[in-house]
Amino acid sequence: MKNFDLRKYLAENKLLKENISLEVDDDFIELTSNSGEYDGDLNDDGTVDFSVVYDDGTEFDDSTWKSILGKKHAFVQISEKIPTKVEAAGDYVMITVDLEDLKNFIK
Repeated sequence: MKNFDLRKYLAENKLLKENISLEVDDDFIELTSNSGEYDGDLNDDGTVDFSVVYDDGTEFDDSTWKSILGKKHAFVQISEKIPTKVEAAGDYVMITVDLEDLKNFIK
């Protein structure tokens, strides 16, 4: 925590954006954030899918996934800033985003 700069994350005592990074290795994409690490493969249309699975009995649907994950979760942060297709059912949430949009969001 020696190099941690709180000003990078806070403005007027509100979290600006979860620390999110992206690593692209050909067609393999890794999204890393405070909420976890998510792997995806580049689709033919330039989009990438990331998913999270809860095996603790949590049940997601289209109306509850944001509140269950919480507003600081990477998927919620991303979905509020760039066009995002979301599939939330049963024990998982999957987001699909355009890779270029995601790169621009993370900059």
